[in-house]
Amino acid sequence: MNFKSALMSTLILVMGFHVYAEQASDSLGNVSPSIKLKVTPSVCIVRDKGQLCKMRVTASWESNVPVDVCLYSNEKQLNCWNNQTDVKQVFDISLDKKLIFTLRNRQKTLATQYVKVNASQSNKYRRRLRSQWSLF
Repeated sequence: MNFKSALMSTLILVMGFHVYAEQASDSLGNVSPSIKLKVTPSVCIVRDKGQLCKMRVTASWESNVPVDVCLYSNEKQLNCWNNQTDVKQVFDISLDKKLIFTLRNRQKTLATQYVKVNASQSNKYRRRLRSQWSLF
């Protein structure tokens, strides 16, 4: 068997496993949910560090099977949905540090997304690039 035929056989075998593993299921044949959570925008810009940032975010999620889930923002429940596969909703939020969005069902956390706060002006001064004195 030459190299090309061995490579093709390996590729076909790997692709076959990929198609087979597309939907994971448990021993009872139930398809486990694959959930994608997206929160936009994911960064809030404030002038000075420590300032409160107020913004409107869009939270959207989708699943390969209908699920019952709730969206939380730093342990505060925002909304719940029953038997849904995809949702898109707008929220008004206020934050002064990183905010963690989690999508959970009754048993566990299914997806996590962060919204960060960045300051446009640093509270540190810029380091001087050359000394204050010079002979020339």
